[in-house]
Amino acid sequence: MPLSPGGARQRTGAGPLRFVATLLFVLAVPVLLLTTNIRIAFNLPQLYDYSVRQYDAADRSGIPQEELLRANREIVRYFNDDRETLRIVVTDRTGARVSLFTPRETAHMADVKSLLWKLFRVQEAALAYVLVFMVAVYVWAREGSLRDLARAALQAAVLTVGIVVGVGVAAAAGFDRLWEQLHVLVFPNDFWLLDPREHHLIQMFPEEFWLEMVLLLGLVTLAEATLLALLAGGYLWWSRPEGAPAGQRYVFNLATRARPLPRPWRARPGAPRG
Repeated sequence: MPLSPGGARQRTGAGPLRFVATLLFVLAVPVLLLTTNIRIAFNLPQLYDYSVRQYDAADRSGIPQEELLRANREIVRYFNDDRETLRIVVTDRTGARVSLFTPRETAHMADVKSLLWKLFRVQEAALAYVLVFMVAVYVWAREGSLRDLARAALQAAVLTVGIVVGVGVAAAAGFDRLWEQLHVLVFPNDFWLLDPREHHLIQMFPEEFWLEMVLLLGLVTLAEATLLALLAGGYLWWSRPEGAPAGQRYVFNLATRARPLPRPWRARPGAPRG
């Protein structure tokens, strides 16, 4: 049946747009997983408490542990309120009331807060796009099937695993170097260069703690991506066309449905050849 000119134009225009939308979805999923896990981690005072206890911050800083644990909750609140400067007053072992952080440390914490707020906006934008893509494109507009969505999710999961493995390899090659380069890249100044002999911030959260946090975030993100891949791959296997052989091959595309590859034509024995 010949296609009308209008219908032809509609299909031609929808292809590139749908490809770009699906590609953005594949990219948004790993961004969403990583930024969501980072946001949760920075809002869990229990992780801060772990560092204080594990790395003997009280002995190294001369500040009682209960004061440092109280400060951890204040740090979490600071990351989520509208204060520009973090000011925490604690009681040291002599009973004196002192400021926990120096001006250099509070300036660095302001930079960290600014960076986190940008990351939170990225996380919210990625979440909004993933939801809009799933609802508007695949449910409301019905421009694709659940198999298309599962295929895109599988590709996003594979990309996420690749990112996590890449970061893991870089960390294994030298975390000190990786951590330093990350700070140089994301911070506009050198306030992050702190002395562990005098700055309480690095006494509370030494580099060893951040290595553990990077590993934890990597493992959690890897587990999430693996689960997503299993769900998407399982649905693709379960919903394969009826009568298709178990080993049926498919053409995979970001923007189109999978189609079986045609089998090579073979003449039956004794059949005339053209």
